[in-house]
Amino acid sequence: MLTAIPARVWNFNADGDAEGWFSPNNSPVVTGGVLNVTQSAGAGSNLTLAFNGTGLVDPNVLRVLEIGYRYAGAVAPPGVVLTNSNNGGPLGPSWTPTPAPSPSAGFRSDLVDLSATWGVNQSVTPNLGWTGTVNQIGFGFNGASAGNTFALDFVRLRETFRFDFPYDGDTQGMSPGPNSTITGVADGVLSAGTQTTNSSISIEPSFQNINPNVYSVYNAKMIQNSDAALQPVQITGVGFYHNGWTGYAPGFAQSAVYPASYGNPVVATINLAGVSEWNQPQVAINLGNDLMYAPQATDSVQVDYIEFAPATVIGDAAPVTVGGIVIPVAATETRTQSQAGYPLLSGSTQVVKTGGGTLVFDASNTLTGPTTIQQGTVQLAHASALSASTISPLAAGVLSLTPGLQVTVGGLNPNAGGLVDVGTGMVTVAQGLTPAALVTAIVVGLGDGSWNGTSGITSSAALTDVASGIPRAVGWLGNGDGSVMFGYAATGDTNLDWVIDILDVANFIDSGKFNSGLTATWAEGDFNYDGFADILDMADFVSTGLFDTGPYNAPAGSIAAVPEPSTLGFVSIGAGIAALVAVRRKRAA
Repeated sequence: MLTAIPARVWNFNADGDAEGWFSPNNSPVVTGGVLNVTQSAGAGSNLTLAFNGTGLVDPNVLRVLEIGYRYAGAVAPPGVVLTNSNNGGPLGPSWTPTPAPSPSAGFRSDLVDLSATWGVNQSVTPNLGWTGTVNQIGFGFNGASAGNTFALDFVRLRETFRFDFPYDGDTQGMSPGPNSTITGVADGVLSAGTQTTNSSISIEPSFQNINPNVYSVYNAKMIQNSDAALQPVQITGVGFYHNGWTGYAPGFAQSAVYPASYGNPVVATINLAGVSEWNQPQVAINLGNDLMYAPQATDSVQVDYIEFAPATVIGDAAPVTVGGIVIPVAATETRTQSQAGYPLLSGSTQVVKTGGGTLVFDASNTLTGPTTIQQGTVQLAHASALSASTISPLAAGVLSLTPGLQVTVGGLNPNAGGLVDVGTGMVTVAQGLTPAALVTAIVVGLGDGSWNGTSGITSSAALTDVASGIPRAVGWLGNGDGSVMFGYAATGDTNLDWVIDILDVANFIDSGKFNSGLTATWAEGDFNYDGFADILDMADFVSTGLFDTGPYNAPAGSIAAVPEPSTLGFVSIGAGIAALVAVRRKRAA
């Protein structure tokens, strides 16, 4: 199974947030999703922009740099500058784009293999120093003058070469193959056609060297537009040549025929490692992408992406199936989903959170695929942040809420080894979580009775309250429609409305479960999760002192009800409940 690992992404989506990037002699400004830096007077002839971070990435895994950028006024295109623990100083400029971009020509995207062990990709100096512990990555212009500008739209460090055409008009260096045309790039799609009937439609990357020992899987997603009745065309995949453009190698790789695919998206995957000619050592391999074989004059292909990927994951980062999204956040960081590169999550793909830091989902995402928290914390900060996604916090993962948030999630696996911390919030689980599994997780989160559990469902707010002598818990309800809810609660709040009043007394009495020996739920008076409503639960009910005192979980900035204890009041309420229960039983008899 082809797998991929977390990419490191800087998208500069929040105005004023340079996301750790700096310029030694200038002040970067982020606005409108772009980081801009302007060479100041007296700053010399080098315009540089860099990011520092010990252990920035694993250089054995994330080898490919993709940048979206533009510049104005500088006399030379940008170069990449690297620093690592092996050499102790900068290397560079170690790479320059080919062909060179034109100043003020709009944004363009370039890709480069930073491992570059033997001249892989474009104008690269072999062995760039992308080894050891990489501490810094940066970009620099030589010959800059005051007023020259450099703008970054995004920076990505990833495992794969992925041409996904982010800018209108930018082919990412792709050129038409023999007898083919590139008719344009718009809305993230490259369009290509043919000049000669029954030839082929093909495109070729601008780089002519790729390391076959690393990149051995070819993926592409495209739409073929053809009259199938005229000619049965097919996706023919990738051709490669050795030592110049001399013709197809005997090992030309051909994908399956897709006779019913015309007008619909098709994903093709080819294992290039299975072709003997692919793995010729120390030989530069030139690439061409045949997108359609034997087309008619009116046929065309729209390319969503073309990708060259390793066959296996290298390193210790957790893999996910290709098509999924892995979002890493370092242990010392808290990042919103926009800052992590995903302002809106949608579709049925899997999302995996890695790294020990906190990722905040603060948008109304429409994601229907599962969300797995492998490490660190995912904090929900919007009522519909993951309303259609099933969340699984694993052993090193935590799901938390912003204070007082009432949120709906598509599903939840609270017994997967991780921790769910409701804080002062409330969670509704739309489907898939049974009351029995929910109570199991709550009991685990209760720990020694103080809500100090390290897995299951807990409340850090209840932990603080109980330590201060204020009785608080995690309450729960079955809603009767397959959904359940749970959240921060005071014992006795049977309907989880954050008020203890006559309705809660009525629920306790009308259930008929008190001292009946019948199993009970939270709504029926079981406040200590032993499955029964008895004198211990009545004691928990009255011990809060919250009856008819108003909301006890008031919004931030207001004052919640925290009454002074009154033993006489406790006894009066408890006696009243006991009397009402006795009357009810007498009438029932």
